Amino acid sequence: MTEQNVKLTVIAYYLSKFDVQGASSLGYENITTALRELSRIVGNGNSYLKLRRDEFDVLTNSHRRGYANRDASKYVLWMHEQLKGISFTDFTEIVSQLIYPAKLSASEHDINSAESIDGNLSNNEIEALINAKDSNSKYILIQSEQKRRVYNRGIIENLKKLYENRCQICNFSSKEFGASIVEAHHILPFSDSQNNDSDNIIILCPNHHRLIHQAHPEFNREQLKFSFLSGATLAITLNMHL
Repeated sequence: MTEQNVKLTVIAYYLSKFDVQGASSLGYENITTALRELSRIVGNGNSYLKLRRDEFDVLTNSHRRGYANRDASKYVLWMHEQLKGISFTDFTEIVSQLIYPAKLSASEHDINSAESIDGNLSNNEIEALINAKDSNSKYILIQSEQKRRVYNRGIIENLKKLYENRCQICNFSSKEFGASIVEAHHILPFSDSQNNDSDNIIILCPNHHRLIHQAHPEFNREQLKFSFLSGATLAITLNMHL
């Protein structure tokens, strides 16, 4: 399944569950407009989003009948189980970020309110700082006076909410212990790419995060797996945004 269709499936569930309230919170006056514009923004035809929403209607207690006369697919049932516990507020933030990824340009306010981080630090050091900050923190990666990038850590917190603090590789969850210890890993190192979009971030447990930084496997985006020099692979088993 393509990255666009994965994102549209999450959005479809949101629109099925929250309907007009959801469309309004995303800035659309009605569901029809939301379906059309969100399909255009994410990059697919209008029919996919609408059909996915209709499939979820049977599971979300929607006022629409949807596909009431046919059994939901395994993927739709799986996605329902992953998403059903997310609150309206959290889900709205998650969908907004999937639609409008974090931008790299820094506003004057961002620059004035952010902490400066030396761009000469290693990627490991930069990620350690990112994962240690609170959810509202920002920092500027300064590589030169002409190359300044603001990193807003809120995107990490929303992805953690989407995955309910579970590792995308092993499904380990720290949620049951009352504290989140999962971490954000940048597929393309942020120190090189300055790519702060959700499609460059994976949520991992500390063990898998450390392993990937130490072993430097290659990530295959089409197959959603890491390949090591030894020939071993680690697959993303929990995916709702890539």
